[in-house]
Amino acid sequence: MRPRVGSSQVDLSWAASTDDIGVAGYTIYRGGAQLTTVGGTDTAFADTSVKPSTTYTYTVDAFDSAGNHSPQSGSATATTTGANDRCGQLAGGPPATYSHVVVIMEENASYGAVIGNASAPYLNAVAQECALATNYHEDAGVSQPNYMAATGGFATGVGVFDHTASIFSQVPSWIELEESMGANCGGGGAFYKTGHDPAYWYTPLASACKTHDVSMKGSDSGATGIPSQLPAYTWITPNLCHDHHWLAGCPEADTAPAILKAMDVWLSGTVQQITATADYKLGRTLILVTFDEGTTDTRVATIAISAAVQPVRDGAQYDHYALLRATENALGIGAYLGKAAGAGDMRAGMGF
Repeated sequence: MRPRVGSSQVDLSWAASTDDIGVAGYTIYRGGAQLTTVGGTDTAFADTSVKPSTTYTYTVDAFDSAGNHSPQSGSATATTTGANDRCGQLAGGPPATYSHVVVIMEENASYGAVIGNASAPYLNAVAQECALATNYHEDAGVSQPNYMAATGGFATGVGVFDHTASIFSQVPSWIELEESMGANCGGGGAFYKTGHDPAYWYTPLASACKTHDVSMKGSDSGATGIPSQLPAYTWITPNLCHDHHWLAGCPEADTAPAILKAMDVWLSGTVQQITATADYKLGRTLILVTFDEGTTDTRVATIAISAAVQPVRDGAQYDHYALLRATENALGIGAYLGKAAGAGDMRAGMGF
């Protein structure tokens, strides 16, 4: 059993068990007492009933339809972090530039559908502890153009290749992580969409795309392909089960609370991998989380996460062009692409 910890959540995962008549489910124990059970196809669970700065011990066993239980696993110990271990830990304000910027793009949720929603406890904890843009709007009303706006400064059409420069060509090193993509650089997959894969559409990246636009295995508990040493720029796209979409075959139920919770659990596991790194703790890494578009209106939640960021709610109007400008500026790039040149200054307003 492997735990990932935050201040208000412990994400658990384990290897699948086998049984001669089939595994019906798993029982998770905390401190020796039964905590919950999950289905036989589940190999992950998020414990959201924990408290900050507290140590917990977990085990798991498997059971079959006859009620037979396997021996419990070896124990896994997890100590939750303080109430705010993500932001505000470094004095002196944000750095002039960052060594690493990570952008995580979620999907199809207006601001009011996620901020304050109990089905997204992790996202809301981060929104409280870090810098939240409260008046950030999408640009195009559909996925691919919004992704292109955030990476190249122009909201191109759906299915249209872009022959101009992008943030990928501006930085010294980059990687794009596409969850459940069948093969690098647009390789298909049931839970992957090329419209959510911006690097694929930039023709100047045709060669680099094959090695830098990387497939990663799907996991309900977070991104699986984050390199131990981040490049200057990382773009992460969850699959259609974890980005606030839903398709038949996704493990969560097709209900709004379940879909949002699946997104939140995945986001928690992904962000915590990055905030646990030495570079993050030293203030060298910036994480930007946003949504491509809303469903009831154009306003979406956007959060800046950094060890040097203080809790801020910024009401200035921003959009995906402003996100691109902030990324360029944070990485020390002075030439802004396309409409990023005239976009609002998120770094000044949000304090990152």
